[in-house]
Amino acid sequence: MKCPFCGNTNIARIMYGLPAFSDNLVQELKEGKKVLGGCCISGIDPVYHCNECNNKFGSPAHVIDSNGKHLNIIGNISSIEFNIGGYFYGNDCVFFDVNEFDIFVTVNHTGRPLESDSDEAGHLERRVTFEEWDKLTDKLFNKLFIHEWNENYDDLSVCDGEQWEITITLTCGDTLKISGSSAYPALWSEFKRIIRPYFKEAGLKL
Repeated sequence: MKCPFCGNTNIARIMYGLPAFSDNLVQELKEGKKVLGGCCISGIDPVYHCNECNNKFGSPAHVIDSNGKHLNIIGNISSIEFNIGGYFYGNDCVFFDVNEFDIFVTVNHTGRPLESDSDEAGHLERRVTFEEWDKLTDKLFNKLFIHEWNENYDDLSVCDGEQWEITITLTCGDTLKISGSSAYPALWSEFKRIIRPYFKEAGLKL
């Protein structure tokens, strides 16, 4: 497991409630394997603490809807869209469209023509199985903790660099947007590893 904020693996598990101290627990606290989280428990508390950057993460993927209720993100996604591109090589987009009965993925390339003899290069459209979707969302939210990433990652010193954006739209109409320009989250390589197979199917590189 890696921290979504700094990418470090020096992670402690957070213990909530009144601790029953023992020699073993004291040792785990000293070694940074566990930290105390206090007695107030909300049900949406973070599970992990990074010993390097001191950020907490691992809270359940949720939003608060218009009625003030906690809405589970994973079970209420209507679409996920990822765009990446730059001035010199065009834009690539992968789009997951989710409804009650089907899930479809489309991949498209726009802008600069691809160097390929195939008319299908740069395009994909197919059905996604529910098993495939469950594995994808589990990795995004329970392994990469994408819902806890920063909203923006920008390197303003780079001109004509690479721009990217992730948009997660929920059935309630709320959206989670994460974007960047020539700067990336700590777990960017892991994110690309998850998305890359869909680009590869379309004859694109990521």
